[in-house]
Amino acid sequence: MDFLTLVWLMPLVLFVHEMEEWKILSWYERIFINLPLKTNASIRSFLVFVSLFGFVWTYLATRFESHAVGAIMIGLLAAVILLNAIQHIYWSFLFRQYAPGVITSIVLLVPL
Repeated sequence: MDFLTLVWLMPLVLFVHEMEEWKILSWYERIFINLPLKTNASIRSFLVFVSLFGFVWTYLATRFESHAVGAIMIGLLAAVILLNAIQHIYWSFLFRQYAPGVITSIVLLVPL
C-alpha cells in the first residue's frame, strides 16, 4: 500500500468510527450526570461534521506543493484520531462496559 492510500484511509476509518458512535447519546446519559442539553440530532450533526472535516482536511493536506506542510497536517489529524481512540478505550476500562466507538478504536484507529 502506498503512502497516499494510507493517508486517505484515515478519514475513511474516522467515518466508520463516527458511525459506531451514532447512538452514543443514550450511553452518555447513563454514564454522565448533569450533561448540557444534547439531542440525537445535535450529536449526529456533529458526527457528520467531524467525518466531513476529516475528508476535507485530508484533501487540503494532499494538495500542498510542500510535503512538509502536508505531513504536519496529516500528523495533526492522526494525533487527534489517536487521542480520540485512546479516550474510548479508557472509557471502556473506567466504566467496565462497552463505550460506543471502542471497537473501531481498537480494530481500526490505533493500528492505522
